[in-house]
Amino acid sequence: MGFGGADGEELGSGGEDSDDDADDIASLDGAVSDDDGGSEGGADIIDDSADDADDDDAADANRAPKTRLRSEIAEHKAQLEALKDKDPVFYNFLLENDGDLLGFGNEDDDEDEDEDEEEEEAVADKDDLHKIMKGEKTLEEDEEEEEEDAANGPIELTNKMLSTWKTALIEQHSLRSAKKVVLAFRAVVSQGETESETAEVQTYVAGNEKLANNATVLALKYLGGVFDHHLPVKVNKGKTPLPSSAPKWKIVAPLVKSLLTNILRFLDQVSDEGMLRFVIRESEKLAVYFACVPKSSKDLLKVICVFWTSTTAETRITAFLTIRRLAIACPSPYLENAIKGAYQTYSAASRTTNLHTWSSIGFMANCFVELIGLDVAAGYRFGFVYLRTLANGLRNAITTKSKESFKQVYNWQYINALRLWTRVLTHFCEAGSTAESAGGKTLRPLLYPLTQVILGVARLKPSAKYLPLRFQCCRLLIDLCKKTKIFIPLASNLFELFDTAELRSHAKPSTLKPLNFVLTLKSPAQYLGTRTYQTGVVEEVVGLLMEYYDCYSLTIGFPELVVPAVVQFRRWIKKSKNVTANKVVGSLLESLEQNAKFIEGKRSAVDFAPKDEGKVAAFLKDVVETSAPLRRHAIAKRKLREQQLAEMQKEADRTAPAVTVLNGKDMAKKKKAGGNKGSKDSDSEDEVGGGFDMDDGDDDDESEEDEDEDELEMEDEDEDEEEEEMEEDD
Repeated sequence: MGFGGADGEELGSGGEDSDDDADDIASLDGAVSDDDGGSEGGADIIDDSADDADDDDAADANRAPKTRLRSEIAEHKAQLEALKDKDPVFYNFLLENDGDLLGFGNEDDDEDEDEDEEEEEAVADKDDLHKIMKGEKTLEEDEEEEEEDAANGPIELTNKMLSTWKTALIEQHSLRSAKKVVLAFRAVVSQGETESETAEVQTYVAGNEKLANNATVLALKYLGGVFDHHLPVKVNKGKTPLPSSAPKWKIVAPLVKSLLTNILRFLDQVSDEGMLRFVIRESEKLAVYFACVPKSSKDLLKVICVFWTSTTAETRITAFLTIRRLAIACPSPYLENAIKGAYQTYSAASRTTNLHTWSSIGFMANCFVELIGLDVAAGYRFGFVYLRTLANGLRNAITTKSKESFKQVYNWQYINALRLWTRVLTHFCEAGSTAESAGGKTLRPLLYPLTQVILGVARLKPSAKYLPLRFQCCRLLIDLCKKTKIFIPLASNLFELFDTAELRSHAKPSTLKPLNFVLTLKSPAQYLGTRTYQTGVVEEVVGLLMEYYDCYSLTIGFPELVVPAVVQFRRWIKKSKNVTANKVVGSLLESLEQNAKFIEGKRSAVDFAPKDEGKVAAFLKDVVETSAPLRRHAIAKRKLREQQLAEMQKEADRTAPAVTVLNGKDMAKKKKAGGNKGSKDSDSEDEVGGGFDMDDGDDDDESEEDEDEDELEMEDEDEDEEEEEMEEDD
């Protein structure tokens, strides 16, 4: 489980694994078949006064037989004492042969004394509970009294105590038992902290790991049902109010707040993956109560966002579901807090992009799209602010043209931010999709500024070294064209690459392996000017042009659209001496010419003019897509690319380092230590820039934070000189 025990060792890591914890959890849950067993019985409000009267009648009914039995036992003992005087010989005979008969009732007296003590304690507990429910006494005062009673020493937890509390929680929804469970859970949490971190006087103490685990499970799994019973809410006009609007909230609030606070403390200690998932999953069920306590909800959001990025896939999914549940429970303000927290977490995690983080960054982007779908209007507001922030960074780089301003744009954090908003808009603005009807009209105004920013980034620094970054931007624009059906003049940005020195000059032979353009922003110096790099650039340009023209392969104006491409490709084939590249270009040229003839044949039979927009838009809507030659070629290439990406992901999974779950304290230490390392540990092919300031403030003035120069370092002085020489050649 990963919290410290009384002996200083880490509970849950001393030779026992998560399977043992699961057995402990199963043993504790033996009386209940599922998670909801303790909450479904509390759907309705029960009259407390009626319950109290019934309990008193039942208690009186139980006392009557016991009283009669005690009187009969006393009468029988008196007869035995009289026998001692009347017939001493017979009495001595019984004493020698059947002493148990003469001692009849002694054990029962001891048992009765124990039962009387239990009854007295139960009556005292009940009286305290009545005072609490009537407002004559608060749970906090009751808790202080118990702490005073425990000043001489904490009470050691036992399985019998936990079982009794569990029964009371499930069957009676007892607040008194709930308070004891909260105190026990607080004691377990405190055992995992050092003496300097807590100076609380604990009412209970867990003697071993199993009891600590059982107390934790009991608190997280069943207290929610008790709270649901005492804090029922009614749906009003389709809206479900928070439990804080219930009449008994002031009475139960101290228990709720104490539980939530200790859950947050516990999350800072957990280092076992199974226990972490359990705590996060149960926290999701308590999301409505977190929403009632603003400070706890904000702290939970911060902690869960960390686990959303730094653990295994299953735990990341569980963490996101908790974030989403909190946003749904109270959209204002927690939906906006969730969107902002998720964006900042994504931005920080995307600083490092490589083979092992690629899939997790994509997963986070999908989660962010899901959050935007909860409130598209809020998504538009955040999109406007963050896109303006990105545009301000680009404007600063264009106007100042300094090395530092370029670094603020040419890094993975900035590119992944553009990729994130591209995914949001392609999802909600996809033509003909259900998502478009839900929020497409609201988010569609963001298409133009996003396109302008991406085009500006692609053309910011026209150097051969940064061709991979330009390809990243082109892929984003192609996705926008394909999903939203808007026209973006992208072809010219790719055609001009054929006239660069990198493709016109004679390439030198090389044995380097092909460069992975998917995971690269800046080409390594050893690739520049080589035949490997030249061939890779040509193949990438041809592939992007194929995807771009495929977006319009079934439009009526396709033959005129590809005329510049046909001229450019024929000119390239005549001048180029790279046989491999010429074959790739020739293949695309042939597909374009065939598709142009196909469209010309189809439109020769139409009977409408270009001004008939409706008929133009419906052109070839009833034709099978694969009938277009370019579409068939593009589908084949796309399958090959997807296969390569799948193999790349398999390789990433095979070589991925083991995931270590860090508690909150260890994460803070790692973050502090990592901030001083800079980019020395970064992959040589993956530029990890310090990133653009992602603050969403409304001030138009650019405000850039001072960051470590080593972290921002993207290239050394030798590479700068080489780049200047290549720009002069261009």
